[in-house]
Amino acid sequence: MGNRHFKYFNMWSMDPDFKDKVAESWNKEINGTKMYQIVGKVNRLKRVLKQLNRTKFSNIEGKEEQAKKDLEECQQHTQQNPLNQGLIEREQQLASRYRRNKKASDQFLRKKSKVQWLKQSDKNNKYFHSYMKERRNANRILSIKAKGNRVTNVEEIVEVFVEFYSNLLGSTTDKREHVYSPLVREGKIVTEGQRQFLTEEFTEKEVKQALWKIDGEKAPGPDGYRSKFFKDSWEITGKALKEAALEFFESGKLLKTMNRTVSQLKTILPDIISENQIAFVAGRTIIQNILICQDLVRLYKRKAATKSCLIKIDLKKAYDSIECEFVEEMLHALNFPMKFIRWIMEYISTPQYTVAINGGFYGNIKGKRGLRQGDPISPLLFVIYMEYFSRIMKHVTQMEGFRFHTKCRSLQLNHL
Repeated sequence: MGNRHFKYFNMWSMDPDFKDKVAESWNKEINGTKMYQIVGKVNRLKRVLKQLNRTKFSNIEGKEEQAKKDLEECQQHTQQNPLNQGLIEREQQLASRYRRNKKASDQFLRKKSKVQWLKQSDKNNKYFHSYMKERRNANRILSIKAKGNRVTNVEEIVEVFVEFYSNLLGSTTDKREHVYSPLVREGKIVTEGQRQFLTEEFTEKEVKQALWKIDGEKAPGPDGYRSKFFKDSWEITGKALKEAALEFFESGKLLKTMNRTVSQLKTILPDIISENQIAFVAGRTIIQNILICQDLVRLYKRKAATKSCLIKIDLKKAYDSIECEFVEEMLHALNFPMKFIRWIMEYISTPQYTVAINGGFYGNIKGKRGLRQGDPISPLLFVIYMEYFSRIMKHVTQMEGFRFHTKCRSLQLNHL
């Protein structure tokens, strides 16, 4: 069976002992590089946090109900003895405990049910328990059809999924077209000033700002931690995190168990990416291409319209089929600095994947291709990947016999 995966719950930080327990474990020394120390510390801390969960947050809903009951009983006694200072202080303590347990219970249900719109409102326990049960059942894989046969055995189901994703993400295409740099350089490329900007020395302040931009409610990373953990424990973990991040930018080497995003890329993309590409490029909106497409399609309905055609291209598994080496070739062709290219390649070529099936984690797939869904840098790299198509299409317009669509001649537009 697969290993049970550690998963950090944001409610843990509400416990009064949370920071003390984190500090006690975190401050024990580990020898090695800054990044190696981080990996060792977060792994060691998992045991501490699991113990905290067992002692303080097991049966959290029952504890909420008990805290409410204790508070109500104390309030009744306080009403009968309003001048009793001991009862007043006791009521304040119980009220604080109840609020803490209720907030933790709400957070727990929100994460388990994955209902994002539950914020600070009262919860309906029956509804959320029902929703959680339905979600578990819907996500449970009891059988799968593979190579024409129905597979129902648990071990065989796992083998089917691991084999599929090993072939998809853990292998490369033997024969593929390489990037033709002269064609790419017919368009805009990274300027010398932008090259310097991309490799400027990072500051500790920028490291913290980057972390704070990550939504603390989003799914945890491969290590099981959400960004909320590091925000809640920043006074304890912040120094080591900043040192580890700066070490990576200096050395260009990233531990296989650690991956974080490099974001300056977003700033310069509008200057080098063709205007045909709208999505994921700062300052551009997809509505522009939608309006242009609507105007073009409208012409096809007219009887007197010039004969022409419009082709829609659908990319099969677009993110998953991207070769890391192709991205590297495009970065070189677009004149990105070598240091920046090493950062990107170290980031996208070192991931290892496991497959989550029915609550267990299986396989250890070394990624050789594919961009990760939900990763902030993936859309930016995909834009660069598609830019090669845009440059090819622009080159086509220079070929003998090519004619623009009637409405696109003035725009020199042949694709969106």
